[in-house]
Amino acid sequence: MEKSIDYSGSKLTTEKASQILRSEGLDVTSDTSTKHIHTMKAYKFEDLPDILGALYLRIENIERILKDYNKQDKVIDNDLLSINEASILLKLSVATIYSKVCRNEIPVNKQGKRLYFYRTELLNWIKSGRIKTISEIQHEVELSFKSKQSGR
Repeated sequence: MEKSIDYSGSKLTTEKASQILRSEGLDVTSDTSTKHIHTMKAYKFEDLPDILGALYLRIENIERILKDYNKQDKVIDNDLLSINEASILLKLSVATIYSKVCRNEIPVNKQGKRLYFYRTELLNWIKSGRIKTISEIQHEVELSFKSKQSGR
């Protein structure tokens, strides 16, 4: 079924808008290899309804791509990993992960004899081990010193 958009009395069909976009060298699919416009083309006033329709379709396409991307992101974040998958993600051997689990150094979920890891928990664990720069440490010391001075 052809989608039709009405802009100021001018009917713009999806096909017409697609033709306009293709004539500009742009792709109307979700393909990531689209070209970018670097120069401004002179348009006639009569072309504005068609141009607006084409822009509307491009925005819809971008919104759809972003929604799909966000859905994929959420699925990836909540992935439950086996010890082998965790080993690949962390670039550590399985034996090293087992030893970290025994010393309670790594976030883990245990069900029976099996170990499971959440991707987000592992990534947050990695981030928590970040070493601060000298300027970050100096800034924290200055803030601490100022708060102690103002407390007196």
